[in-house]
Amino acid sequence: MPFYDAAVRRDTAAFARRFFARTLTLDTFLEFSAGSDDPLILALRDALAHEPPRSGFLGLRDWWWRSRYWVSVEQILNELDKGSAGEVPAERVYPRVTLWSLVFGAVFLLWAGLFAARNLDHLLTDLYQGVSLPFWNALWRTATVGTLAIVTAAGLEGWIYRLHLYRTRKLPAGEGRKL
Repeated sequence: MPFYDAAVRRDTAAFARRFFARTLTLDTFLEFSAGSDDPLILALRDALAHEPPRSGFLGLRDWWWRSRYWVSVEQILNELDKGSAGEVPAERVYPRVTLWSLVFGAVFLLWAGLFAARNLDHLLTDLYQGVSLPFWNALWRTATVGTLAIVTAAGLEGWIYRLHLYRTRKLPAGEGRKL
């Protein structure tokens, strides 16, 4: 088993904590840890480079970030604090994305977008033709169009992020791992 410098690991953990406190940029952290071939530091670099967005729709992204991403990163930081006794995680920190989740997500987004467009078309056609719409009917159609348009826009951003992460989570075995 190769020996890794405990001081470098602890310094890297301290720099990562400064990154999460937003007193250090990602570029500075990556420059600091650039020369390391320590697999635990490489796992942390990979986790920070693929940090998911925190802000978003109704605070759900922040909840997901704290419950999924931060817990895994904190485990890596704790392993780094152990020094040379720290162990490399078996999986990458960012989420597992399967082909089926991408396909089902794309189908759902397509359905939501087309349903919103169809309802908008019906609403605008009725308004253009001068059809007398009851207030509740017009309100229902407008709310449906608005809700589905927001779902489609927010879902598309999330789907693109998941497409970006579509790869295996298992770390390659052996010396000199490349993430």
